[in-house]
Amino acid sequence: YGVIGNDQIGNYSYLSLYLATGAPYGSQPGFVPYGIANPDFGWEKTRKLEAAAELSFLDNRLGLNTAWFRNRSGNLLASYPLSPQSGFSSYTANLDALVQNTGVEVELKGTPVVGKDFNWTLSFNISAYKNKLVNFPGLATSTYANTYVTGQSVNVVGLYHLTGYKNGQATVADANHDGVISPGLQANGQGDYIVAGSRDPSYFGGLSNSLRYKQWTLDLLFNFTKQKGYTLPGFPGLLSNQPRDVLNSGFTASTQASSDSYNSYQNYYMLSDARFSDASFIRLRNLSLAWSMPAQWSKKAGMTQCRIYVRGQNLLTITKYKGFDPETPLFINFGYLPGATSSLPPLRMLTAGIQCTF
Repeated sequence: YGVIGNDQIGNYSYLSLYLATGAPYGSQPGFVPYGIANPDFGWEKTRKLEAAAELSFLDNRLGLNTAWFRNRSGNLLASYPLSPQSGFSSYTANLDALVQNTGVEVELKGTPVVGKDFNWTLSFNISAYKNKLVNFPGLATSTYANTYVTGQSVNVVGLYHLTGYKNGQATVADANHDGVISPGLQANGQGDYIVAGSRDPSYFGGLSNSLRYKQWTLDLLFNFTKQKGYTLPGFPGLLSNQPRDVLNSGFTASTQASSDSYNSYQNYYMLSDARFSDASFIRLRNLSLAWSMPAQWSKKAGMTQCRIYVRGQNLLTITKYKGFDPETPLFINFGYLPGATSSLPPLRMLTAGIQCTF
């Protein structure tokens, strides 16, 4: 258990700062205000609690490493927005909020088979992390009312709840029952956005296997992640490539951005939980098969050793994600595809070679 601070802010932020400019004042160098003073803020504090165990059994053929932690950060340093009339857009201050991060990590290593001709070793690890905003007095009336929700992750995703289609137009739920559909988090009394989830993965990990039979060696590495993410948008009728799922869309097709159907797509569907879905995956990250020449053969050939191998990367991905790559899904919740940001999937690579040492 321990308490640490955080000073990851600009130097001298508690003072009124000035910056030299290229424009002189008379014959002297000119200066302009650069930062507003705030002598009342202090260190951010994080109280860290951690417990761990490292266990070994059966003459080190089975090992288990586990760790659990809980961090609570208070007196958070943040940039407070200001009216531009003050001459500054923001200033550094402490938030009267408490954020909690908890996590558990488990690693299991084993050697199930040890023999003269055959060996098998494996390693499995899984990690799960969770953060939440424990409390934030005055959140509903602060500038963060549409960003955070007490009791939820600080990476919460607020979106409309899609209720279906009517006459080819997307409809969403009136979460606050005021008769008007408006943006903003309903949990803070701001609008009709529900908490659709979080950008944080629920858990992630990997599994590696290494098998050796005489001169043959096979290595495999899988990794997996349980998470949600933004999917590719699509609207029938637009003059650009569309995802295949647009064929099952309930929209009335239109090429006009001014149509009622398109407006509901842009203003409701694109900001709804229909676009935030399962992005979990299992990926065969690496596969390697190698054959080592017997020592007597390589010796006769004048070599110390010789090895022939073939390797593959990103050979298989199992996922229900509707997008380019579940590992790097879309991460904004508005705008048509040109305004969205995503990454292409990692390349599938095959490599073969011969490695000899003389």
